[in-house]
Amino acid sequence: SGDKLVPVLTHSAYLPHAELPSLRASALQLPLDDVRYALVILLPNTARGLKQMLYSLQWHSLRDILKSMKLTPVYSVVPSFTIVKHINLTPALYKLGIRQIFDAYQANLS
Repeated sequence: SGDKLVPVLTHSAYLPHAELPSLRASALQLPLDDVRYALVILLPNTARGLKQMLYSLQWHSLRDILKSMKLTPVYSVVPSFTIVKHINLTPALYKLGIRQIFDAYQANLS
């Protein structure tokens, strides 16, 4: 049937939420483990509304969407996921003048 069980995160709390009629969508802000960050989910009002919502987003700013949110009692179920990004900092460190650490003869890590 193609169905697959996946781990989910559930929230039952007062969370920032907004109905966005001009996007034909709603927005929900979920807290993350690091309090400096949050996940904002935009959900089209209809199953086939993603394309229209994405098109309409060009006339909306994230700042305006966040300003329109109000604390609302919400029960949400969202698939659990992890984002991993590896960044090569060597070029940036070179631009900052940090070069000796990359030279086996000059590096002193003691």
